[in-house]
Amino acid sequence: MSEQFWKRWRSAVMLSAAVVLLAGCAGPRSRSADDPLQIGVVLPLSGNDADAGKQVLAGIRCAHEMLRRDLGRDVQLPELVVRDDRGQSARADAAVRELAEQGVAAVLAGYRSSEALAVKSAAAELQLPILTPTATNDGVTERNPYMFRASFSDRQQAKALAYYARYRRRCGRMGVFLNLDENAVYSRDLGRQTAQEFVNYGGRLAGSAGFRESMTDFRPQLRELLAAGLDVLFVPSYSACAGRIVRQARELGYRGLILGGDGWNGAEFLRECGKNPGDVAFSAVYSPDLHIPAQESFVRLFQELNHREPSVNEALGFEAMMLMFMATREAYDSDQIRERFAQIRSYPGVSGEVQMAADGDSRRNVFINVVREAEDGKLVVRLGDTIAPDMLYRQEHMSHLR
Repeated sequence: MSEQFWKRWRSAVMLSAAVVLLAGCAGPRSRSADDPLQIGVVLPLSGNDADAGKQVLAGIRCAHEMLRRDLGRDVQLPELVVRDDRGQSARADAAVRELAEQGVAAVLAGYRSSEALAVKSAAAELQLPILTPTATNDGVTERNPYMFRASFSDRQQAKALAYYARYRRRCGRMGVFLNLDENAVYSRDLGRQTAQEFVNYGGRLAGSAGFRESMTDFRPQLRELLAAGLDVLFVPSYSACAGRIVRQARELGYRGLILGGDGWNGAEFLRECGKNPGDVAFSAVYSPDLHIPAQESFVRLFQELNHREPSVNEALGFEAMMLMFMATREAYDSDQIRERFAQIRSYPGVSGEVQMAADGDSRRNVFINVVREAEDGKLVVRLGDTIAPDMLYRQEHMSHLR
């Protein structure tokens, strides 16, 4: 790891640790200097999301090992107390409350937004800081000073997707293909927000249509939507379903841009999208193509520990643990931890700089991935563009002035 990077990293840690708060009400979540620091981890380690939960946990453990190696024995590292929520909201809430009784200082919880939303009440009631590594739903951090997010929010990725379509690709007419299933909150929220941001940026919503994930033939709905003359078709869905929709849209003759959210990430998309998916792009919170010092060090250590390449879940788990360490180090009550989170600035993460905002969200890059054909003829995902936070907020300001 470069000396310049570690100087920046240690500066970020020491800045967080050096903050001295005025004495006040610590609330029920406090510990003495002699108490061991424990961090709870609540993830789906069994059930439908077990593979993803284990990936996030592997990233958390990788960060813990990096801290141990680089900071040495003089720094007391937090003990990780892990619980399995099986991907169930009620179990996530129960696990957080159990960990609070055990005396953890803070918790990493919420693989999906449903689990992160389920633990919000416990965070507020117990004054227990909770950082979700991967959940993107806007409501996770709203109106709760003890909820924090390491990933981007749906609001941020919606702005980035609309910005990419309107300004980078010069699209004027968007169509949105929404999942109408009752539990498809991700699809509907991201679809509506992206369409609204596209209109805010001067584009036009040319039409929308709906589908259900159980469907195998999307062509009737797609045919009607594509007849509106689209420059870009937005499909906020998960990877397997999105791949089938892309393949059938191309079979109908559509040659324009097809855009997706971070739910497209996964090998299922490449298996389902056909041999010629054409011009497709989707948002991502992590790209392995950056080759920056922080990422190279993370990948090297992760490979040493796990004998495989990390994915986005491992990267977010790693960054969440690093942010949690910065917030909890030498903090003795929940109010101190909460304040430390809000003061994290320019953390040099594996996906570029991360800043924690006062609302509990992180300000970070949104990557736009594209699909290309490799030399062996197989489809691969590559980094196509990077939308930095300052681009979004500067463009938003200019849009309001028009």
